[in-house]
Amino acid sequence: MGVDFSGKLLGKAPVKHDARIPMLMSLPEASNLPPAPPEQNWYSAVAEWPMDDNDTQPDCTSAAVAHAIQQWTIYAQNMSVVMGTDAVLALYGQTKAPDGDGAYLSDVLTYWLNNGVETGYGKHNITAFARVAPGDIEHSKCGIAWFGNLVLGVALPLTAQNQETWTVVPGTAASGVGSWGGHAILAVGYTAAGVYFVSWGRLMLMTWDFYQTYCDEAYVVLTRDFMKPPGNNPAGVTWADLTNRMKALKA
Repeated sequence: MGVDFSGKLLGKAPVKHDARIPMLMSLPEASNLPPAPPEQNWYSAVAEWPMDDNDTQPDCTSAAVAHAIQQWTIYAQNMSVVMGTDAVLALYGQTKAPDGDGAYLSDVLTYWLNNGVETGYGKHNITAFARVAPGDIEHSKCGIAWFGNLVLGVALPLTAQNQETWTVVPGTAASGVGSWGGHAILAVGYTAAGVYFVSWGRLMLMTWDFYQTYCDEAYVVLTRDFMKPPGNNPAGVTWADLTNRMKALKA
């Protein structure tokens, strides 16, 4: 019997374009960092991804934040900081769009940058974030490889409701961009087959074709959570090189 995600909730508002958010690969220091490897796995060390009430609340943007913190701390800090559901819902309440259910993904990241996120185990902060062009596969691979993940927004088609692996199904109304709605997910790896991501408490795969067709926003996040002593992250990139690639965004 196939999967049925039709009862799961989404919760990402349409893309809000903000000229203050820099584009990662437009910054001048790209040559300081290595090329992306052909495959990247930043997920196998994570035993379980919480649902974070995204089956009953449109809090996917906050769940993506929680999954990122959990993943970074497992790989770089030898500990697993798992936000409790109450903390995820509190973040959703603080970032919820004023005009309805869900949240603007860029607003959530800006809130995280300016205020930090309470996890239940202390506050977790980020230093900067930047956009990545979803249609550029090589840049997307670099974002995942260097920074540990990509925070993605996808304008999902109805066809995704019954797919174990998200693939493009051309030629039907159900395959229309955004025909189901907007969703936030966390990309945590890739292979030639596509992008591995976390949604609704599970690890899933989308093809690169699906990614290029339906992903409408992607962000890398710079944080000390993904740094190991004496100053490299698990990808072997130094904090100095990463900060040279990012520009702090302040409200």
